[in-house]
Amino acid sequence: MAALPSPTQVAGIHGSIYEAYYHQVDPNGSGAIQALDAARFLKKSRLSDVAGLFVALKLVALAQAGRELSMALVHADVAPPALVTAAPLVLGLVQ
Repeated sequence: MAALPSPTQVAGIHGSIYEAYYHQVDPNGSGAIQALDAARFLKKSRLSDVAGLFVALKLVALAQAGRELSMALVHADVAPPALVTAAPLVLGLVQ
């Protein structure tokens, strides 16, 4: 997988805000994001429509595939994100 840009590069001048968000999903500072913390945080994002969630999932898939994270690649054909869940099978999203 290609190296991701540093958190500082991604956050730019908004680093303190991104740090505050990160501390919401890793409140103990363990360096690992637990499922319930992530779920609570994502609920706050208001990704209530299918398009928003699909874009977020595509960006995860691009990162996992070692591809550049860019909205220009949101239409790229990459494997779906590898999530530790059986939900895609239950929902019939896996072909």
